[in-house]
Amino acid sequence: MFFLILVGIYCRYRRIVTDIGKKTISNLVLYVILPFNIIHAYLVDLESDFWISFYQIILVTILYQVAAGIICIWGYKNVEKENRCIYQYATMCSNAGFIGNAVAEAVYGQLGLIYASIFLIPQRIMMWTVGISFFEKQNRKNALLKILTHPCMMATGLGMILLLFQIHLPQVCVKMITSVSNCCNALTMMYLGMVLYGMNIKKVIKKRQLYYSFIRLVLIPGAVFILCRLLSIDRLAAQVCVILAGMPAGSTTAILATQYHKDEEEAVGCVCGSTLLSMFTIILWGYLCSMFL
Repeated sequence: MFFLILVGIYCRYRRIVTDIGKKTISNLVLYVILPFNIIHAYLVDLESDFWISFYQIILVTILYQVAAGIICIWGYKNVEKENRCIYQYATMCSNAGFIGNAVAEAVYGQLGLIYASIFLIPQRIMMWTVGISFFEKQNRKNALLKILTHPCMMATGLGMILLLFQIHLPQVCVKMITSVSNCCNALTMMYLGMVLYGMNIKKVIKKRQLYYSFIRLVLIPGAVFILCRLLSIDRLAAQVCVILAGMPAGSTTAILATQYHKDEEEAVGCVCGSTLLSMFTIILWGYLCSMFL
């Protein structure tokens, strides 16, 4: 992922992508590629044996989202109002959809990927409802209408229908969705590199970023770890929940910061700093899960 960020930096350095092009790429990712990526996440087969784990994971991830919401309210009161929405969104919405799915499949196989897709259901909903509301500044009626008609929220609704009713799309549609979805990670990471180019490096790693990273990478997965132990969740399901709860800030944090005219450098610092530190914390949580879950 960091090599992809370097590609984005190179594109800006060589002026292959201009400021206008950067804005166009953010629109392309947010309104086209991300919706396909969301739908693709729900194209998994669930057999009857998985339903107990399904409900266990849903319970854990709902409680996880509630805890993240509480942190969003009380955890960033010392952050100036202009940047507070960035950290609130990044706390509510991690990069579990990109990094988490890849880690779950690599470590726990196809079943781990299925569990990861289940874990992401509430986050997908919160991401494009409560998450967007941190940035959106308008009356409630218009905000709700805009949220419900947002392409990513509509994709979440469609994905949930496909998952819960196990609707199988024609193979040509699946291939098309998969092809567009596969562009998501590369383009979002390259976009971060484009924003990172020429940026003050002090904004990538500073005390505020470390404070956020502690919440995102240590406090939240630690709470999920304890919760899974108390509820005696299925071992594999519990491990997937903890690993995905400990993912860094979602790359969409930077894209939304640009869309809503917030401090994009602050957002990129939040994403890049937590992603860098997550390389160590993911390994740590993987070890703790294998030993104590």
